Amino acid sequence: MSLSIEQRLTLLKIVTDVEEGKIAVPRVGGAVGRFLYELGTLRAQILKLVPHDGDFVRGGDIGAISLTPLAPLSEHIESDLVGEKASTIAFSEQLAGLVNVTLWAKAGSANRLRNIWLRDDSPVCISGAFRWFAPHRITPGTASVEELPEPSSIWNARCFRYVADDFLVAPTAVSYRWDRSFGPPDFRTLRISAVLRISSGWAVIPSHQDRLAQPVVIDESVSIPPVDPHVSALALALLIRDPWEGRWTVADTKPVDANGVLAHLITWADHRRELLGLSSPDAQEVTALQRVLSSIGHSTSRDDALLQANLHREVAPVLRRFAAWARGLG
Repeated sequence: MSLSIEQRLTLLKIVTDVEEGKIAVPRVGGAVGRFLYELGTLRAQILKLVPHDGDFVRGGDIGAISLTPLAPLSEHIESDLVGEKASTIAFSEQLAGLVNVTLWAKAGSANRLRNIWLRDDSPVCISGAFRWFAPHRITPGTASVEELPEPSSIWNARCFRYVADDFLVAPTAVSYRWDRSFGPPDFRTLRISAVLRISSGWAVIPSHQDRLAQPVVIDESVSIPPVDPHVSALALALLIRDPWEGRWTVADTKPVDANGVLAHLITWADHRRELLGLSSPDAQEVTALQRVLSSIGHSTSRDDALLQANLHREVAPVLRRFAAWARGLG
């Protein structure tokens, strides 16, 4: 199934109006109907699991969050009354994923954030009176905006880590955000996975050696841009998908060695355990992850992998239950 640009923009308006409480979820058929039905389920879970104030979550209930843009700002004049509007897609470890950021240029906090992101893609910290229309969109309101000194990379983010086990079912509407950076405007979801080059493309590496017998394969021919043939046999892959195509596309790759793959698996396991309120993976669990790599002919160093792993837990405590549900953990 494919949607025209006009149909996608209409769907975006419907999703925005539902999130802002302006309309109920419409009942329609087909893939769009399933997407909107899941959106209705999502709304019910937000009301159940997230401390909300009407149609949004107050920044004061969440605490300070970081935002790192993944694309340049898109700007246009909304009207003579409200002036310029800017938007982009960003990720936040505290919100446990992607978020669409909307900036009204006449507002002080939004204008400060706009000026930072027009200059470069520096991460920022916002705190105070922002509004999160969970889980898709955020506006800074009158929040404090501070530019962070350290750069932030999607390749190091915990919230995007996935393994082959997570690809056995299709992603639900909760994971999709409006995106213009990886193709024509559409809803997309992003994942970072460790992959192994095979004859037919890339096999996503699982969390357990027993799952190697039935690999999840990403066809190398659907890559944007085409995968560099010199990329090593092991890599981290940035994978994207829209709700209509039913397949994952390789958007980018980053070569890593076996210890880098093990670091990815440890980060994935620790993030899951963070959302479930559990302690970090113990030595036995790390050994089980090492067996996955030894089964495909790669030896690893636990100490080296732990040095590379991102074990910094940042998900806002009040959002952990919702983030766990959104990843299918309960």
